Amino acid sequence: MAECPLGTTPNNMTSQCDGCAQGCAVCNVTNNAECIRCEPGLALLDTSCVAECISGYKKSWDGSVCQLRAY
Repeated sequence: MAECPLGTTPNNMTSQCDGCAQGCAVCNVTNNAECIRCEPGLALLDTSCVAECISGYKKSWDGSVCQLRAY
């Protein structure tokens, strides 16, 4: 199977590319609901992409990940 484009992951059962969750650029190959890297403008919080981090977290210097605030 050819390489899948960003936002999708290969499905070996169907030999097609399955879509990742909305806002996700790269997702887990075995579980496309788990995001590894988000699309630009969104930040990764655990395995989901969010526009804003939840309370107690802040965006990393490049804005790609929500990190626990250090007080």
